[in-house]
Amino acid sequence: MRQVLYAIPLLFLCIFPVQASISLSDFTGDTSMTEVDKSDELFRLTDANGDLDDATVFLLDIVGTGSQNFGIYDPVTGERLEVFSHLDTPITSATLSWDIFSDLVTNVGTGETAVIDWESFGFYDDQWLSEAGANPGSIDHLYSFEVGALAHPSLLGSNLALIWFDSEQAASRGTGHYDFIAVSDIEPIGNVPEPGLPLLLSGGLVGLGYTRRLSA
Repeated sequence: MRQVLYAIPLLFLCIFPVQASISLSDFTGDTSMTEVDKSDELFRLTDANGDLDDATVFLLDIVGTGSQNFGIYDPVTGERLEVFSHLDTPITSATLSWDIFSDLVTNVGTGETAVIDWESFGFYDDQWLSEAGANPGSIDHLYSFEVGALAHPSLLGSNLALIWFDSEQAASRGTGHYDFIAVSDIEPIGNVPEPGLPLLLSGGLVGLGYTRRLSA
């Protein structure tokens, strides 16, 4: 009986395997870029002191086919603001200026505006959203890497690197065509834990509890 109870946490480990970490160096070839994918989905503006509240976004590289339309969106209202179009090429930069009191954000280069919550927004690349659950098949098309603003000069002072895959097949394999985006003055706000983790932990605790009772 005790052997069966010990098998409970092992069963959860088989159902919810731990995936290998994806490193930023896997895409850049720079071995100093050891940051790993955080699977971030929603983000916030960090430069929000009421004076020149803005963020800079760089299109650093396009691997494979041409870039898609890239921008930000409000996860509640669905409103979008385009940052780069499919016509933009590396290295292109854009500045997003926020009125944090009204949530009105402006793409300074194009003059386009949208009302997007500066404390909680997502990124999109064509039809794919940074919230994986909102994509067809719940496929995660975004790898996100938090980096130090001065850690890698090639990222032009950015503190966030985004790798966007342009197809479901490429995203599931972590290879293929993608856009390389770098962002300054924006940070992740965290995600809801995967359902497998609480089950894994609770399963282990239950197994230990029953084992201890039998040993008493």
